[in-house]
Amino acid sequence: MILGCEFCGGSLDAIIVASAVAAWALLLVGACLHRPIVRVFIIALNTAVIAATITTGWHYVTDVVAGIVVCIIICLVTKPSEIHLCNSTP
Repeated sequence: MILGCEFCGGSLDAIIVASAVAAWALLLVGACLHRPIVRVFIIALNTAVIAATITTGWHYVTDVVAGIVVCIIICLVTKPSEIHLCNSTP
């Protein structure tokens, strides 16, 4: 994604790598896979979110891949019990 700087008249460009949206979407999918009621909905919704970041121009494919790599690193360095966001009982 390329951002323009308001103070510079839009001439400052910064490329943002590692899509946090993709990382968060993948974390939510992984966290809710054990819940059969919401599994299909979560996978479909977050796949659409990841695809939309590319098709709308918010991120390049490499940004999304970098976000997925960040998500994998997060999963590797945290305890499995800390990742299960959907594990709480209603």
